[in-house]
Amino acid sequence: MEKHVIYAAVILTALVATGVLFVYLQPHSSPSISEYVSTNASGGYSQEPAVVVNGDTVQIDYTLFTEDGSVYDTSIESVARASGIYKEGLTYKPLSFKVGAGSVIKGIEKAVLGMRVGEEKNVSIPPEDAYGEYNTSLLAVMPRFYTVERIEVVPLRDFLTAFPDFDFSANKTISFGSWDAELLAVSNESVTLRHNPELNASIPTGSWIDTVVDVNDSYITLRHDPVVGRQYIVRDVEGKPSVATVRDVKDDYLLLDYNPPLAGQTLNFTIKLVNIIR
Repeated sequence: MEKHVIYAAVILTALVATGVLFVYLQPHSSPSISEYVSTNASGGYSQEPAVVVNGDTVQIDYTLFTEDGSVYDTSIESVARASGIYKEGLTYKPLSFKVGAGSVIKGIEKAVLGMRVGEEKNVSIPPEDAYGEYNTSLLAVMPRFYTVERIEVVPLRDFLTAFPDFDFSANKTISFGSWDAELLAVSNESVTLRHNPELNASIPTGSWIDTVVDVNDSYITLRHDPVVGRQYIVRDVEGKPSVATVRDVKDDYLLLDYNPPLAGQTLNFTIKLVNIIR
């Protein structure tokens, strides 16, 4: 080998070692690690954009359209306002979930697989991958009227738990918020009360409003007055709460629907992948 070739090689090696040539050996721009680098099975790196795989935690912006084309839900505030479904106090932000964990409907988990950050798609999700088929056995009838006894005997311990500072010598009336009750008798074991609601008074029950429609010496009669189409938490005879939609209000009964509101519907989504968290 000629001497000038050897000298050139030595000089090049020295320049690289001292960093003089470092800037010339770098690409003019490099992709964002979060957007373009993913670890492959062999432990190396791929310069292809990362795609969503099962087990990833992702963030998506979405807009849900019902079968008639109206916007039912969205994570985007501007869309909510434009569609007339904006809710005060609600924070609009991308939906975050782990793919495969079952925290969102199956159709959404399927739709995000293979997507890249920034990608947007429209998907149509059938009932079996959304909220299931509509089940008529989940319809129930509830009587619209019910009665409670006007005279109530309350164990003294329970009364003092609810009213720990009550002065029996100075007070003969107890306020329950919705109405007042008169103190009739007190013993070492119990307190006897007479409830005195006003006719047509509206009584909040924790779900819908009830209305006092009759008061006699023995009973108070109340009427359920929910709003048709609205969802409420309804307790069964054992006190177990469930979410139901009021489908109809008749003179003497309510028709309750325990199906999810979108059961039986094909859902149309616009989805944009905002981030993959690994």
